[in-house]
Amino acid sequence: MGIIAGCTPRNETPNIEGDTYLVDLNFSGFETRVRPITSGQADEHSKALKTQARNVDEYPTTLYYWSFDAASLLSDYYQQSAIALSFFPASTAHSFLNGFPNSAVSNKLLEARVVSAFILPIPAAGIRRLDKLNVELGLSKYSALGVELEYGFYRTSVLSLVGKQITIPKEQLDFRKNTLSFDLSDLSFQDKDTMYLYLSVNRGQYSDNKNFNRSRSGVWIDNIRVSGIRNVRNDKLKNDIHYFIFDQKNNLIVDRGSFDAKNSAQSLRVELPFGEYSTATVYKNSVNDPFFPEVINTKNDFYLRDSMGLDGRIFGSIDTFKVNRSFSQKIALRRAYSQIRFEFTDVVAPSRVTQLRVYPAHHRYTWNPFSIVLPAAVESKPRKPYLIDLNAVRERTVVFNEFLGLEAMERDLKYKVEVMEEEKVLRTFEVQGTSRNNMQLVFKGPLLPPTTGFGGFEVSLQEEWDGEKVIQFDHD
Repeated sequence: MGIIAGCTPRNETPNIEGDTYLVDLNFSGFETRVRPITSGQADEHSKALKTQARNVDEYPTTLYYWSFDAASLLSDYYQQSAIALSFFPASTAHSFLNGFPNSAVSNKLLEARVVSAFILPIPAAGIRRLDKLNVELGLSKYSALGVELEYGFYRTSVLSLVGKQITIPKEQLDFRKNTLSFDLSDLSFQDKDTMYLYLSVNRGQYSDNKNFNRSRSGVWIDNIRVSGIRNVRNDKLKNDIHYFIFDQKNNLIVDRGSFDAKNSAQSLRVELPFGEYSTATVYKNSVNDPFFPEVINTKNDFYLRDSMGLDGRIFGSIDTFKVNRSFSQKIALRRAYSQIRFEFTDVVAPSRVTQLRVYPAHHRYTWNPFSIVLPAAVESKPRKPYLIDLNAVRERTVVFNEFLGLEAMERDLKYKVEVMEEEKVLRTFEVQGTSRNNMQLVFKGPLLPPTTGFGGFEVSLQEEWDGEKVIQFDHD
């Protein structure tokens, strides 16, 4: 902690005890830290007021998905309306065949002959940013080896390349399945209605395949998945900022209050005497009211117990500053929770699964930044499960948040998971790990595993969070 410097003075009144000064507290961070500011983007701080009504995804989810199982070019998962895949040239001959080997019995794929590109028109409405394009692709033995992803904003516009060309090994021709992934996270579609993605084939050096013959070339394509982060409006979520100001000399509370960040300016003007102060600030973006103690007389009385809920988020900050003039102070709020993510690795999608019931097997955590004494626990009953509807055919990821407070130390997290088919329990398993606020804890493994599995532990980092921890599970 320490004395905050760099404040903007508005007058130079002498430092006389007993005088009072105007202090503007400007809150930021609880929206901007969802997506980091990069060069070329508009200042997210200036947009924050307009976006407070939105609870945005914090992990990419499926936006559009083509399985072709219905023998149709329409996407069978979409945001607002189905999207029709098209071809270049438009006259490309195509048909629907049984899927790649080792796929589900009901699986189909799309076969296209003498095709140059598959065209995906992605509407920009409701999408904060794109993440990846994943696709399963098989090339005939007469195809060129290069595959590229290009994009533009009009069908007739000049296209730009996304990343580098991918070369398919010659031994992977003859319609063997290749799983390709393209990074879309740097693509910007601000003020655009539609982005056209062109998955282009028969690229590269034709001489690399001695059997190349464009008129006899063909492509098998399946499971096209476009992922990204949505803007999701949930009017039930509160957008309240709660603040508590304490006198550093005697630890007594001198001011407290709250306001709706959705409908109010993101700043607060308070009048304080000469002195040094501590502030505790909480932004509550959830359905429930925050769980503060009923009486707070000193800063040692302050704490916040978990009351976030499945869809909620809590951001917080502890700051100190010295008042000897009128000034503005910026308070940056940080995530006070961890993101829990289940990534399911089943080769064949478990279509029977309809819901997950995730029971937290650890106690609710409490954030008490000014005291080493934890408040007495009030929980006597097991925590209710998180009920998460799941269509595992189109979505292999489940995400929710867990309140941990702004703590440097890691906390133990444990969950019991029931995999449901309607009201029938198909499987029960437990997972556990440790995490701290602003970390992603990832449990990775099969939803309905075969008789043999795999094990191991993996750690990787995410740019938008402090990091993530991946724990694989594979058996009951």
